[in-house]
Amino acid sequence: MTYELISVSIILILGYLGSYLLYQKNYLKKATHIRLWNILILITFLISVVAGLILLCLVEYGITIPNSQGILYWHVEFGITMF
Repeated sequence: MTYELISVSIILILGYLGSYLLYQKNYLKKATHIRLWNILILITFLISVVAGLILLCLVEYGITIPNSQGILYWHVEFGITMF
């Protein structure tokens, strides 16, 4: 399983720079720019936490499901996004 560190990082950096440029050109207020990125960080955090808790429950109770590797993949991807 490979994780998309570089592509996710480039997309997020370009998105941030784009919204920062819109803020600098007065198309966005500073508060809107900050709120947008705080909401994105919150969403990625919540998805990563929920996936992590699901994985924890699966390991703790010895439950095996066929899609546990998919959950692990998305848990790590959203963790990378949050970072």
